[in-house]
Amino acid sequence: MLSARAPIAENCSVDPCKPRRPVVLLTENRDEVFARLAYDLAETGVPVLRAKMAHEAVKLCGRYRPMLVLANARPLDQSGWLMAAKMQLVDPRIRVWLYQTRTSSYDQRMADFLQIERLLAYGGDLLRLSDMVVALMTATPSSRRAINA
Repeated sequence: MLSARAPIAENCSVDPCKPRRPVVLLTENRDEVFARLAYDLAETGVPVLRAKMAHEAVKLCGRYRPMLVLANARPLDQSGWLMAAKMQLVDPRIRVWLYQTRTSSYDQRMADFLQIERLLAYGGDLLRLSDMVVALMTATPSSRRAINA
């Protein structure tokens, strides 16, 4: 059961809801991954918006100006790199965290080039990903770095 402390908006591109700030825009097409991350973020008191596709995420980013975009690095409709670059055009101050099962040196160079704040490698373990995200959300802000499996 989801916590009542922080509302979770399933798909605000269809339902024009306006959650209170701060908000995390979670770009994830897999329902089970979204549900786990959204629930754990809601437990920390942060409302979550969902975008299933990268193009939806860019639109919602412009509309809601989230404090953070947490996204699968491989959304269905375009690369996470392209999505992050488009979000930088919408709002140069946007904080983007991308996650994927493994990262390479190419991924880390792209993350640096595109000013992606965090590149999370979670090794395919959803609970590990959720723990990393919650720990980073509740920790003090730090410089841009990659978190590897």
